[in-house]
Amino acid sequence: MVGVIKALSIGSRSEITPAQWKILRTTGTAHLVAISGLHIGLVAGLSFLLFRKLLSIQAFERLSSTRLSAIGASILASIYAALAGFSIPTQRAIVMVCVAMGAIILQRYFKPVRVWVIALLLVLLLDPLAMLSEGFWLSFCAVALIIFSTSGRLGTTGYWRGLCKIHWITAMGLAPLLILFFQKASLIAPIANLIAVPVVSLVVVPLVLIGVLVYFCLPGLSYLIFNFAAWIFGILWTYLKWLSELPFSEWVHVQPSIGSVILAMIGVVLMFAPKGFPVRWIAVVLVLPLVFVEESRPEKGDIEVTLLDVGQGLSVVVQTTHRTLVYDAGARFSERFDLGSSVVAPFLRSIGVRKIDTLVISHGDNDHIGGARSLGGEFRIKRLLTSVPGMIDWHESTHCREGNSWHWDGVEFRFLGPSRHQAKLKENDRSCVLQIVGAGGSVLMTGDIEHVSEGLLVKKYGRDLRSQILIVPHHGSNTSSTQSFLDRVKPQYALISAGYRNRFGFPRPEVTTRLKSIGATQLNTAEAGAIKVAIDAEIGVLEPETYRSVGGRYWNWRR
Repeated sequence: MVGVIKALSIGSRSEITPAQWKILRTTGTAHLVAISGLHIGLVAGLSFLLFRKLLSIQAFERLSSTRLSAIGASILASIYAALAGFSIPTQRAIVMVCVAMGAIILQRYFKPVRVWVIALLLVLLLDPLAMLSEGFWLSFCAVALIIFSTSGRLGTTGYWRGLCKIHWITAMGLAPLLILFFQKASLIAPIANLIAVPVVSLVVVPLVLIGVLVYFCLPGLSYLIFNFAAWIFGILWTYLKWLSELPFSEWVHVQPSIGSVILAMIGVVLMFAPKGFPVRWIAVVLVLPLVFVEESRPEKGDIEVTLLDVGQGLSVVVQTTHRTLVYDAGARFSERFDLGSSVVAPFLRSIGVRKIDTLVISHGDNDHIGGARSLGGEFRIKRLLTSVPGMIDWHESTHCREGNSWHWDGVEFRFLGPSRHQAKLKENDRSCVLQIVGAGGSVLMTGDIEHVSEGLLVKKYGRDLRSQILIVPHHGSNTSSTQSFLDRVKPQYALISAGYRNRFGFPRPEVTTRLKSIGATQLNTAEAGAIKVAIDAEIGVLEPETYRSVGGRYWNWRR
């Protein structure tokens, strides 16, 4: 809670824990903290009123109180924007504030749409690459929808009715973009914001800002103000947490095509067009392609393997017709950032995964286990298997043991290691070794095993190690991928998960030479990005698909 209050004071999410951020995101109230444009507007408005009050006294009667108030409000809003870090929403807000205050100083009237266009132009002039950010599109589209749906309308609406209308517009209007960017949208955002926005905007943020100002002269009073703000926000937080736990709080959806999103946005514009606008009913038809997106899943007996690009770490997603397995989850770098939440979870949402049937954590190194806890917060995990159950206190887990096996959709999953006799080996050599066997081929995932475990596998399984796809052990370390092991596996494709220019020099030249000697095609995430390989039950292993070849670079947009 303290972190949220700190974030409110500067409009930054850096103090917020992942659990708190999830509640804000689920309820659609993240903009109260992450997008500080609202706070900048509050600072500018309160500053303008304060300066007007101060300058209205007799000592300043010869001065233009309105113009001076606008100048003062612009300066204070700019200082606050600097504290907030000049993110894209912050840039948009401060430009709009300065244009509005400039109109007051010049005594001119600017239409809202003109202010919006000027802000858009200036932000892109300052940072042309801003248009690659999700925040750019969400921020400017939200303001554009509000301007479009409220400007030029006859009649007036009451405060609460107008507030409800704005929340409804932003929630419905931004849903297509949220589904495109994050594969989820809040269904309870209008209800949550109806209470949260007035409480935060009119009570909590003003109290926090007043507390900051008072702190320099009356620290004791500022402490009382902060406590009062925290007490009010605590009540609001209880309400938001309750909403976030409702079963229908979020709409999770497979990533749609750009075409369906464009059609849905056109439908949104028609939906919020003025009454009497012709063919408004077409809006429903235009939104349908976004809602009914067909999820692509393997056929019975087929296997899809995706080696994600998690830098110097490992995470593999395996899909059958109805099931999903995740092998390792990348590294964790701090309490607020890990590759489980930033890479693995977004990928799973993009392909329509709502639960993880089995999560395998090969061993306890950070680059394999670090992002697992975040996956547990994002998805329901039905089963967790690992060689280090003692390191997992957030979910029930069991040992991955040699001989354990199961079948999904015509595909066999079996652990080849570790055995009970390997308990005294070092942790790398106790990694979970999983082989997935289908009618068209097999996959071998080995974690960070080294030459000792490889020798044991060769001795025990021999030719049964044969696999068309090998996730190269230990990121290509020379302590692994021995010649005898590779001769037995004889992979068609050797997939290496390594960080770009990593300090270990993985994959080592000796390893790549040995892989080349057995005729394996090598693919490295550091060069290719995420790698997807499909095994067809009838055809066999299909040509791998890499992110670099499919997605290209952002400057090669024609690709």
